[in-house]
Amino acid sequence: MVLTILGFGENLREELLLLTLFFCSSICVLYFVCEFFVLFSRRREAKIQQTRSTIQSLIVESVFDEERLEENITALKELNTHAGVKSMSKRRRYFLRQLMMDEMLLIKKNISGTGLTTLYELYKGMRLYDDSFRKINSRYYHYIVLGLRELSEMNYADCQPVITSLVNHKNRDVRIEAQLAMVRLWGSEGLKFLSTIEYDISEWQQMTMLQLLHTETQRPAGIQEWLSSPHESVIVFALRLLEKYNCFDLIDDLYGLFNHRSEKVRIQ
Repeated sequence: MVLTILGFGENLREELLLLTLFFCSSICVLYFVCEFFVLFSRRREAKIQQTRSTIQSLIVESVFDEERLEENITALKELNTHAGVKSMSKRRRYFLRQLMMDEMLLIKKNISGTGLTTLYELYKGMRLYDDSFRKINSRYYHYIVLGLRELSEMNYADCQPVITSLVNHKNRDVRIEAQLAMVRLWGSEGLKFLSTIEYDISEWQQMTMLQLLHTETQRPAGIQEWLSSPHESVIVFALRLLEKYNCFDLIDDLYGLFNHRSEKVRIQ
């Protein structure tokens, strides 16, 4: 009655009704879309967990039963190709292979001896180093770091030229990871990058390298050279190495450092 008096009439009532129906329909559609995505996400997560469990079982079985290594490599390859379905997308293949890589890195923390050697063989057998090199060739620094870490953690030594080329990378995270990879893979020999270093090495990095060398008995060849490095941090690290390896024959080289311009060097 009021709408009629104001001149709106039946048309406005119909428009309001249609607008209400449209609004309610939109809410319903949105609800069902959300439900669909929640259901899809849960099913996807369940499938990922199932695949992860299968991968973990095959890796653990390989580590503790070396005789089944080749058999399990074949099984993992079949899993990676989705039982021979060649139409599987590259993205899915990379995802499955990254699951394998992640599980290997987790398992590595809890094994040693022959199990560790078998794990390295599994990494090579699956050619996961191809994925690590692909990350290193990425334009994204965090992928490069990940690739370097995978190669060094999996003891893949056929990569020295690649890693050496990155020890003076402009990105701090990349060069630190490359330098640590040198030490992980080649021990005291890997410290040769200190002779050509262009940036200082942090306190944390020095402590990490010393930790990586804690079982290393071979004395680095370049300690005497590093004591005269233009980089203060390299001199400090060289002094720590001198102490670790009891380099009594280099005592005379210390005298010149007592009056070094850096207080940190003098204290060390």
